Amino acid sequence: MGDRVCFFISSDKSFEINDISEGSFRWFLFKEFSSRFVSKIKIDEVILRWVCSVMRLASKGVGDLYRRWGRLKEGDLFRVYQNFNSYGRFLRVETLRGQRKSAIIIPEMDYNVGWSDLADKIIRSLGEPVNPVLRKFVTPGKSFMDAANIQKWPVISSQVSF
Repeated sequence: MGDRVCFFISSDKSFEINDISEGSFRWFLFKEFSSRFVSKIKIDEVILRWVCSVMRLASKGVGDLYRRWGRLKEGDLFRVYQNFNSYGRFLRVETLRGQRKSAIIIPEMDYNVGWSDLADKIIRSLGEPVNPVLRKFVTPGKSFMDAANIQKWPVISSQVSF
């Protein structure tokens, strides 16, 4: 409980994700540290993975865009907004429970770079590889000698037809 899962810096802010799980479900405390304040949201693993997928989706957009995504889970409303201002593009992750609202703002590292590298880092810190091997290239029952043996060598010819 209280173990740090992930830490990253974006622009002049730093972010920390702590594991605060007690039971069978994994809960996280997502904190934003700025020079003037600290903001935090409590989020479970399913919603954190959803936020990472939205971060990847928002990274595909180029230019100054305004988009939003939302998800409702057990009475809590989670929203992710992509927006921009004079300092650059940013994502706002917001959670609403009744009348209480808390949000963190994740700025982009550089203009049109996106947030997919941060999403990959968060997913990796949850214990899941980002790029799983989709296909096995080894044929069971076939030896390396048989696989490396080339039956018909290519013929290189210098004949040119006109």
